[in-house]
Amino acid sequence: ELVVANSGKEALRKLLEGDFAVILLDLHMPEMDGYETARFIRGHPRTKHIPIVFVTAVFRDEAHLFQAYTVGAVDVVFKPVDPFILRSKVQVLADLHLKTVEISRQAERLKGLIEENAKVHAEKLEAERALRRTQERQEAILKSLPIVIHARTAEPPFAPLFVSEQAEAVFGFPASRFVDEPG
Repeated sequence: ELVVANSGKEALRKLLEGDFAVILLDLHMPEMDGYETARFIRGHPRTKHIPIVFVTAVFRDEAHLFQAYTVGAVDVVFKPVDPFILRSKVQVLADLHLKTVEISRQAERLKGLIEENAKVHAEKLEAERALRRTQERQEAILKSLPIVIHARTAEPPFAPLFVSEQAEAVFGFPASRFVDEPG
């Protein structure tokens, strides 16, 4: 989509209202010239990244070309403009803009995924800590009881899953032996 401005001030106003892939800027304009307009464009955070292609029929010498590149031009095109060449240059810059926008979107999605992953990881760590605290409380309770507690599978042959440590005081064997050697 082509947006036309008839002066530098109008161009600056339109640049702040929309999103642009490339700026074709005439060096010779009313009110403020292309150099001054380019300085304003480069000085504003919203527009400083937009590539500027200067278009001129008047300023063809090296001093003007140097000044054009110094204020931020990525290219200079001389009038009369070959439409094929201009269209090709604009297409390359527009494609670059679209790829940059897509990379920014992908970076935002990736950032969101990384943040979500960090959140899930933090929640998992907290759940593991809570489980550890619960297990430590249960172990403390089991150790304080003067009885042997055991758990077995629900299906035959009802193999032992757990035997509390008090088994050693009662039977003279470590609790692990009852689980590891049930026979």
